[in-house]
Amino acid sequence: MRLRPIAAAAAIAFVAGALTACSPQNPLTDGCEPSHLPTAGTDQVEVTGDFGTPTSVNFDAPLSTDEEGIKFLESGDGERASRGDLVFSHFTVFDGQSGEPVFSSFDSGQPLRVSARDGEGTLLESAVQCAAEGSRILAVSTLEDALGEGQALRGSEAGPNDPVVLVYDVTDVMPGHASGVPQPGNPDLPAITVGEDGQPGLSFTGAPAPESLVVSASVQGNGEEILPGDNVVLQYTGVIWESGEVFDSTWNSASPNSPPDATGSSPAVFELTPGALIDGFYNGLIGQNVGSQVIISIPQEQGYADPNSRPPSIGEGDTLVFVVDILGTL
Repeated sequence: MRLRPIAAAAAIAFVAGALTACSPQNPLTDGCEPSHLPTAGTDQVEVTGDFGTPTSVNFDAPLSTDEEGIKFLESGDGERASRGDLVFSHFTVFDGQSGEPVFSSFDSGQPLRVSARDGEGTLLESAVQCAAEGSRILAVSTLEDALGEGQALRGSEAGPNDPVVLVYDVTDVMPGHASGVPQPGNPDLPAITVGEDGQPGLSFTGAPAPESLVVSASVQGNGEEILPGDNVVLQYTGVIWESGEVFDSTWNSASPNSPPDATGSSPAVFELTPGALIDGFYNGLIGQNVGSQVIISIPQEQGYADPNSRPPSIGEGDTLVFVVDILGTL
């Protein structure tokens, strides 16, 4: 199948867990309330290194992990992340006993992307609540509390009750769904309904599918124009016109750091180059604006015309319909 996102930077599995406690208003977050308070553990840790470069941590052992704690070290500028927003950060996990890094996105040069979960996801996801571009965030927890029961960090010998330190340098924050101005529906295409979290659904009338490519903006964004070669961040749902069945969706997959049975969305990152994506998807996105939601009806000759590359869920002659939220570019 050719419609596949660039791989997420991190190869760590995190399990969702209930996180509690709300912070009072924080001058480093412009009144936005992070999901956790600072604790004795976060107050013990000194983070050194310039923003956007590999960091190190210093603390007196043993590091206190009686409570999960989050502390904003640098404020950052711009819109602050709320539930469902997408946060990109260079992210490092340190062994809480030795202070040595056991995972760092700096190694790959690719920021980690996380959907903010507002205290309902993992510590990794909850810590970016209230993040803005330029924020530096420190989090302290045990390995089990941070990653979930039975989880581990590759290359680390830390046990479930051992402390870990997490440091984020936030490089970008994007809305988790289209943020532009709603447009009138296209009568030649299915109607779109949108849930509270921005997840779209399609309503088919029984009309026959268009014979050629049809692209229509259901939400018009005012961001930059999407151009060939851009790395674009998307939420999308793909539906087969003839059956109304969803065959692919970022909304129905969990965040990159969650197990397969978790709920939530996992926005995709695609490089827009001819041949890297199916033709109709590529052609439907070029020239659109960041913040838009577009609906794209793709006949099979611009979809999976080759039966050797066609996913089993898509039949001969099927027309594909995508609803795509364009969140940003990298």
